[in-house]
Parts: sequence; C-alpha cells; structure tokens
Amino acid sequence: MNLKIKGYNIFGAVAHAAVLVIVNIILFAFIYKTSRNVPTFWTAYVFFMVANLGLGAATFLIFSQNNDEWLVIPLAYIVFDGLALVYTVLSMIFMCAATIEVKYVWIFELILTAIAAAYITYFLIGARHMNKNTKVIKEKVFYIRDCQAIVNDCAMMSTNADVKPLLKKLADAIRFSDPMSKNNSEQLELELKELLYNMQVAISNDANADVKDAINQAQIVLARRNSLVRMSK
Repeated sequence: MNLKIKGYNIFGAVAHAAVLVIVNIILFAFIYKTSRNVPTFWTAYVFFMVANLGLGAATFLIFSQNNDEWLVIPLAYIVFDGLALVYTVLSMIFMCAATIEVKYVWIFELILTAIAAAYITYFLIGARHMNKNTKVIKEKVFYIRDCQAIVNDCAMMSTNADVKPLLKKLADAIRFSDPMSKNNSEQLELELKELLYNMQVAISNDANADVKDAINQAQIVLARRNSLVRMSK
C-alpha cells in the first residue's frame, strides 16, 4: 500500500474511533440523565453508532485498496467526515428532542443512511476500478520498458562497431514510442518481442548479419505497432 494512502487509512480509523469515544463520553456524562426517557433517544443513539462504525469500516475498506492513484481520497474523506458530522449533530438533537416523534427520527436517519450507503458504494467501486486500471496501465507501460532494456543489454553485449549504432537507434525508437499498448497492437508487440529475443541470441553467437537483419525487422514492426497505437487514439 502507498505510504500516503496508509497514512490516510490510519488517520481515518483513529478519527472515527475518537469521534465515537468523545461523543459517548459527552452523552453519558451530561445528556443521558436528562434525556434517557426521551422516546427518540435510543433510536437516534443506535443510528449514530451504526452509522459511524459503518463509515469507519468503509473508510478502511476503500483506502485499503492497493491503489497508487489516491486522488479519490481527499474527496472521500470530505464526504465521509461530512456525513459523520451530520449524523452526529442530528443524532444529538434527536436524543434531546422530547417533542419529535420517533417516526420522524426513523425517516431522517434512514434517508441519511441511504445517502451514506450510496456514497460508500460509489467510492468503493471507484477505488477498485482505479486499482484495476492502474494495474493494467503498469503492465502495458512495462512492455516498452522491457523492450528497451533488452536492446540496451544487446548494445552492451555487442562488440561490433557497425551494430552498436543500429542498436542505439533502435533503443531510441523504442524509448520514444507510445508506452500504452492497445488491443489491436498485441500481435505486433509479440512479434517485436520475439525479434528482440532472436537478436539477443544472434549477438551471443556473434552472428552480426543476423543481428542487423533482426534490427531492421524490429524497426519495421515497431513502426507498424506505433502507427496502430496512434490510430487507436
């Protein structure tokens, strides 16, 4: 887990726990004696506890996603903390309001719960979707980096003065290629990877003619691959 995300996760868990402890201290030290016979007290109290525990659990679930993309976090915290604050204020009012009927407490609290559930679902799905996309992007970007690493290794292995400049040119062409793979470029990417591996074998065998041939073919396949990727945008 990203350290920044981990920090938010720990902070969120501690913050929600602190809110529950502080509000319970205030409730049972100052309000309980005068409000325990109020019909709405226990209804509002149960909603308050369940809501804050639920928001705390949701915070933990969302920020436990192994996600390097954390743009969702500040917004999620604003929403969750806002909901927790509204739950707390309304619940405190309902606990002390002897004139409010219990059914209205149920209505308000259920509406808030539905809103909270919708936001929790939205952010949980969003975090998982971002995590999945981040993983796919990393895999696709890795392909170009891996190809470049193969060519760089070949350049270090080669002792032929004619081959080295060609390898450098190929490495630069790969480096400046679009890093994102597309579905229609997969076959060409496999073909390019195979050519690069064959080139490695040819360099190991000191077969410079085969190396030059593999470089030329790789340049052609790479150009076709890049053209397809550009067309897919």
